[in-house]
Amino acid sequence: MLQIILIGAAFVLVFNPHLPIRLLNLRLLPSGASAAILGYSLLLAGMLFAGWARVFLGGNWSANVTLKQDHTLVRSGPYRIVRHPIYTGLLVALLGSAIAVGEVRGFAGLLLAAIGWKIKSMTEEGFMLQQFGEQYTRYRREVKALVPYLW
Repeated sequence: MLQIILIGAAFVLVFNPHLPIRLLNLRLLPSGASAAILGYSLLLAGMLFAGWARVFLGGNWSANVTLKQDHTLVRSGPYRIVRHPIYTGLLVALLGSAIAVGEVRGFAGLLLAAIGWKIKSMTEEGFMLQQFGEQYTRYRREVKALVPYLW
C-alpha cells in the first residue's frame, strides 16, 4: 500500500503544474529546447525499455505481486541487464519528465517513485526467492536490481 501512495504522489508532483507549495515550483533547470529534447528522449527511451521488458515477461506479468501457475524465471532480453527492467524504464521515463519540467516537483516525484518501486521490487524479490531459491539467489548476484552495475 505504501508504494501505491508514493508512486501516486510522485505522479501528482511530476504532472501537476498547479501545486500550491511554491518551493515545489522552483526551477532547477533552464527551460528551453535542450532540456525538452533531453527530457522527452529519456521519456521515450524509458517507456520503450519498460515495454520491451513487458513483452519478455509475457504471461508472468501481473499488476499485483503474485506468482502465476507455471511461473518461470525470465533472464533474457532486458532481464539480462536489470532484474526489474519495467521499474527501471519507468524511472528513466520519469527522469526525462523531471528534466523536461525542470522544477523541484519533478525531481521530488522521481525520488518518491524510486522509493515506491524499490519497496515493490523488494516484495517481488521475496516471492521470487521463495519460488526459485538458489536459482534466483544466483541471478541476484549476477544482475543488479534497478540500475545496471550499481543498484
